[in-house]
Amino acid sequence: RELTTYNEVADELVKEFKMDTTMVFDEKNIRRRIYDALNVLMAMDVITRDRKNIRWKGFPVTNEETRETVLSRIDVLEKSIRKKSREIEKKAFHFLGLKNIVKRNTEQGIGETLETDKCKLQIPFVLAQTKDIHDVELEIHSDRKRASLYFSNKFELHDDKSVLDLMEMHKVEDEESLKQAFPNCPEISSLLLKKRPDIVRKPPSSS
Repeated sequence: RELTTYNEVADELVKEFKMDTTMVFDEKNIRRRIYDALNVLMAMDVITRDRKNIRWKGFPVTNEETRETVLSRIDVLEKSIRKKSREIEKKAFHFLGLKNIVKRNTEQGIGETLETDKCKLQIPFVLAQTKDIHDVELEIHSDRKRASLYFSNKFELHDDKSVLDLMEMHKVEDEESLKQAFPNCPEISSLLLKKRPDIVRKPPSSS
């Protein structure tokens, strides 16, 4: 039972002793030993006592069980950290790519000529790629919010993120530029430099 009393425990044990008629024992001594044993269990935090009530908590785990539990927990946390690091890396690359696109578009000039506007990359975009020359039909829906493309052969679609990665738009000129991109979170720039040192186009010169 999870909840009992000292008297109930003592009565049960004394009753078991009395069932053996060949055994001679002192009942008062048995009850004292039971009281001592319960105090030991309380010191081990196996049971708790609230006035007359005694509540069973359970035996503490062994050192080996604790070690296995801790190692298992460490393994789970390490996997979670690695997963989150990969997610941070991907999002940081995308952020740097967008930041460099804004810089590139600004350098092209703002509305100076039609030609300079054509050189700007508009975000978001989707790029359709095919290896063979074939017919492509574009249909704009009446609500002007949707468009349908029809290809006469196999094709691939790439979103702006994958295209920016192929263009290596996530790369920066030097380490200082990378640090400036994450002024409030220097840990991200440190993580990128550690895992992807090629993110910097100009490695620091050795002195």
